[in-house]
Amino acid sequence: RFIDQRNGYLRRGEHWWRAAVLRSLYAETPGHRDAAVWMGEDGRWTGYVVYSTKRTGEFTSQFTVRDFVALDADAYRGLLTYILQHDLNSEMTWFAPVDDPLLSIVDDPARVKTHLWPGMMLRLVDVAKAIADRPCLVDRPGQKLVLEVADDAAPWNQGSWRLEAEGGRVEVT
Repeated sequence: RFIDQRNGYLRRGEHWWRAAVLRSLYAETPGHRDAAVWMGEDGRWTGYVVYSTKRTGEFTSQFTVRDFVALDADAYRGLLTYILQHDLNSEMTWFAPVDDPLLSIVDDPARVKTHLWPGMMLRLVDVAKAIADRPCLVDRPGQKLVLEVADDAAPWNQGSWRLEAEGGRVEVT
C-alpha cells in the first residue's frame, strides 16, 4: 500500500526481503538486521522499520535505519518513538527520502545532520504522468510553474511542461 502512491519504489518478493533487506547482503561484513512492525487499532500492520545496530564503544553504538514505512501518522510517531528510545541507539543514520517529515517532528532539528546524495536513478518515460502522480504539498490554489525538459534518450518528454497545483494534486500540460 505504501508504494502504490509513490514513484521509484520497487516491489519486493520474499527472496529479496530475506536476502537483501533483512540480511546485510551488500555490506562489507554481512550481518543481521532487525525489524519492528507497527499495528493499528484495527489489527492491521500500518508501518515497519528495518534497522541494524553495531557497537562502536563500551557505551555507544551505531543505529542504522535501512527501511522506514508508515501508512499513517500514528504508525510514524510510534515507530519513531521506538527507534529513538532503543537502548542501542546512541548515534543514528537514517536513509530517508527528502520529503520525510522527520525534521518537522523532532524537538530540535538543528541537532540533526542531513546529507543529500542521489539514490537510485531512473529515467522518466512519461513526464506528465510521473509529475501528476506525485502528491503536492502546495496548500494555496493556483500555484504555477513551467518546467523545461531536455532528454535526448526520451525525446517525447522534451519541451515545456506547465504545472498547476491545486487541492493536493498537480495538473500537467
